[in-house]
Order: sequence, then structure tokens, then C-alpha cells
Amino acid sequence: MMKMKSLNLGRLFLLFIVLMLGGQQARADIHGVLGINGPNSGAKCADSKSWYLWIFTSEKFQVSSGPCSITSDGYVPKTGMYKVEMIIRDVSTTRLIYDASTNPFMLDATKTIAQQSVAAYGYSDSFSSVSAGTIICQYLVDSAGHRYTPIGGSGGCNDGDSSPLPPTPPIPDTACTLNDGNALNVNLGNVDRSQMPTVPGSGSMRHLQVPVDCTGGDVTVNMQLNYTPIVLSAGQVIKSSSNGLGVSVVYNSKILSSTDITPVTFTTGSNSMDLAFQAVRDPSVEIKDVPTGAFTASAVLVMTQQ
Repeated sequence: MMKMKSLNLGRLFLLFIVLMLGGQQARADIHGVLGINGPNSGAKCADSKSWYLWIFTSEKFQVSSGPCSITSDGYVPKTGMYKVEMIIRDVSTTRLIYDASTNPFMLDATKTIAQQSVAAYGYSDSFSSVSAGTIICQYLVDSAGHRYTPIGGSGGCNDGDSSPLPPTPPIPDTACTLNDGNALNVNLGNVDRSQMPTVPGSGSMRHLQVPVDCTGGDVTVNMQLNYTPIVLSAGQVIKSSSNGLGVSVVYNSKILSSTDITPVTFTTGSNSMDLAFQAVRDPSVEIKDVPTGAFTASAVLVMTQQ
């Protein structure tokens, strides 16, 4: 009895391995692409990799919906809606004989076409070909109407009004939002004039963790704090509404002057940037000449992507 159970488990395990190996060999495409069917040439599709086909017969064709497919190891320039356009021209004169498109469908720019399985369906129609032959061209068309051919072009179909698909995925658009898009308000509380430092960065400071959320990949930016400064011997501070009183801003143990450009890297997702704030007295102003009461100071944090 134990021997039979062991044998059954072994068969199931082997079957699982075979199914996994078979699945890895699958290749996807855009199926449901238009084709043609003629009484002399029969059912025809453009080549799935080059996206074109030459036919050297003169006959009346039926345009068929759904029998063909195209694929490519290229990427679309951006994720969005696309369609496949079939153009049929006269072989000798390149005169346009027929033009039809499938319904729109979604393509992912992070994957090759060969890594996606997409259904693109159109409709059936008929036309008469009076030439000595025809050439069938398939194009991938974006929502703006721009045509794309496979990597390297599609032979006789490349009419100068199309571009080959990119061989690499597009660089993703990156974006970051600071403090959920809200202004950062810092309350320094009550400060004794006699206890205020005259050297920026000395003494106690108010630390705030500023949330930074980024999408599309890691981002490196140049950070600059724009403000009207009070220039002290130990650095610049933000000029406040009170005489002889400024506010210093410290990042990564560095006092940010109005001319400093500081590179900062954020990763995709949630980040936190530590900024420290401190009220500072201009040593050239006597303590008694610093007004009591509330004061304000403002600055603009500018981040430019490299």
C-alpha cells in the first residue's frame, strides 16, 4: 500500500513539471488582425513578424476579420490604446486599393508585443483588385494616428509615414509629490529673545519629516531653497517679518543658503526628508531691538529633476 502511494505522487510531480516547461515556451501576439480571402490565392495573412505580404494575382478579395496575427520583440512608445491598420496597395504603382483598421486595444509599454496576448477585432468587407498584384501592409497605430512597423521596418511597407517600434522599453515618466501637495507650515513655538542663537545650526532645532511620494522609478533632483536672505558670518538665514530675526533651514547637517544646489535621490514609493528649522538672531542687532510677538518667514523649495 505504501508503495502505491509513493508511485502516484511521483506521477503527479512529473506531470506538474511537464506542464510548467510547456507554459514557458508560449509566445503571445496580437490576434484577430484582418486578412484577405480570394478565389485564386485563397486565405492570406501578412507575415506575423514582418507584417507584410506580396500577392501576384488579380482577383476580387474578401477582407476577413480575425484570422491573422502579428508579433514583435519591440515595445510600444507608451502604454495606451492602439489598433492594427491593414493597407493594400497596387504592386506596380503603389496606388492605395484598400484601408481598414481593427478596433482599439490596450498595449503595455513595459512588455514586448511578444509578451502580450491581445485580441484586436475588426469587420469583414470586400473590394476589387484590378492590378496585376497587391501588397498587404499591417501597421500598429497609436491614438494620435502615428504608424509603427516592426523593428527594422517592414520591407516594402515602410512608406516613410511610419516608425519602427523601439527595441527597448521607454523610460518611465517619473513624478514626486512633496507633503501631499500642501504648503509646509512650521510653528517654532515661543522663543526667548535672549536665548536665540546667533550662529545658524547651533543650539536646538525643530525637526520635521516631510513626506515625498514618487512614481515611475527612482528620481534624482537638484534641491534649492529660494528666499530673501539675511547674510551672517556663519551662513544665510531666511529674512523674517521682524527686525534682526531670521530662520535657518538645515538638511543633512548643512545650512541651506539661497544659492545652494543640493542633489537628493528619492526611491519609488514613500520617502521622508528631514528638515530642521531654527530661529536665529542677527548678531549686529541688539536683543532689545528684536520685536516681541509673532513673526513670519517664507521660502520656496524648488526641486529640478536631473
